[in-house]
This record gives sequence, C-alpha cells and structure tokens, in this order.
Amino acid sequence: MYMGTFHDFISKNSNKELSLEWLPPTLTIQLNRPKRKNALNGDTIKKLKNIFYSIQAFAEIKSIIIEGGEKQFCAGADLQEISEIKKSGSKAIYENNKNFGELLHSIYNCPIPTIALVDGPALGGGMGLACVCDFILCTPNASFGMPEPRLGIIAGQIFPYVFNKLGLIRTQEMALQGLKINGELAIEWQFINSIHDDYTSLKAAAESICLNILQCAPIAIQNTKKLIQTAAPINAMSIDTIAKTLAHATLSEEGLEGNTAFMEKRKPNWTKA
Repeated sequence: MYMGTFHDFISKNSNKELSLEWLPPTLTIQLNRPKRKNALNGDTIKKLKNIFYSIQAFAEIKSIIIEGGEKQFCAGADLQEISEIKKSGSKAIYENNKNFGELLHSIYNCPIPTIALVDGPALGGGMGLACVCDFILCTPNASFGMPEPRLGIIAGQIFPYVFNKLGLIRTQEMALQGLKINGELAIEWQFINSIHDDYTSLKAAAESICLNILQCAPIAIQNTKKLIQTAAPINAMSIDTIAKTLAHATLSEEGLEGNTAFMEKRKPNWTKA
C-alpha cells in the first residue's frame, strides 16, 4: 500500500515515457513513447505495475483511463529491448515476461473501473493491455492483433484476457493465424464497447462513462467488479507457467528467427528454423 500523499504519487510516477493526469475523479495514464508506438519496455512495465499495486490507497480515484495519445495505443513488447534481454538468457526473459503478466493481473483485479482508449495499434501485449480493462473504446485508426505466432513465439500472458473478451472461436481465429483486425470488425465481433469518429470524440465518450460511474456507489462498484471477475476468473498461478513457456519459445530456433527477421525487416524463413 502506498504511504505517501496523492500529489507525491502523481509526481513520482510521471516521467517522459509515462504521464499521469488527475482530473477529479478520473486518473488518466498515458503511455508516451510515440516513436516506438508505445511499445512496452521493462521500466514502463514495472512503473505501471507499481501504480496499480498502489492505486487502491486513494479513495478519490473513481475511474482510470489508459491511453496512448492521438493515433496511438500500444504496439506490444519492445522487441529491440527483447533482443538485448535474450543475451542474458532464459531467466532474464522469464523475469521480464513474469513482470508483464503481473501487470496485466493487477489491472484486471483493480477495484476501480478502467477504460482503454485505442486510437492506433493495440498489438500483442498492447491488445492484452486493452483486454484487462473494463471498457474498450476505439476509433477507426485502431487495430487489434495477436502477431506473436508470426514472430515465432506465443501470445502468452495476454491469452486468458483476450479469451475472456473474444470467446473461443474468435480467439482461435486470431491466435492461430496471427491476425490483425480493425475497429469496425472489433465492434462487429462485440470485442469492444464502442467506436468513435476521432480522438476528440473518443475522449468525450470516456468522460461520459466516467460521469456515469460517478453516479454509482463506490463499494457497490467494487463488489460488482468482484462478481464479474468471479464469472470470468483468471488464475494468477498461470503467470509463472506462461513466463517459463514464453522464455523457452523466445530462445527456440523459431523464436530467434522471428526476432531476427523483425529486426532485419524481412519475412522469417521458417524452413531454416
């Protein structure tokens, strides 16, 4: 539990790659690595995880928005950083992925309603980041995808949350082909809550949801979230198992070829893997 003041909490957790904005009663968390399409590096994952572990200390927060800014959301893991982490071996990959799994679980179990605003690519881990939120709103700029198999690895920590949102058939359709879908198809699949014309109207729609939440009793909201999570449970024990599996896949011949092909901006050659 965070022991400092709310002002200290905001200041401590805001930096050039992650900004926190407080417009009572809503906390907005914005990823801010636009040149990397807001890809998640290890430092950002740890910072976000600490935020969600601490956030319950502040009763003044009634809703949380997670976004990536205009024409952005999150392109998943920072594959350049992953290339460096691989050099440290399986344990380093395991720890990095375990941290990401713990982040997703902390957002999913947050007692405060969360809203993902997607105005750009939400791929891999970025799709998982959207799926752990209670509401997903997007624009026509949005895309959602599970490209991991095309990179020689698996959609690991995100899988249970994607499955909860999409169901078996659509999850199979995306995961077994490494597919990417746009916002229009996402709304047709009932994967997202709503689609809006542009970033401005996206923000306005989120504000409307936050105002509706404010009309509800806070404890009733928390208990309702617990009830929903009971209906769609996620086993925290799976985080460790998935992290080990992902570490193995990353260092496999296919994983190495997929990452190398991505860095060299070419198609992977699976026949050599």
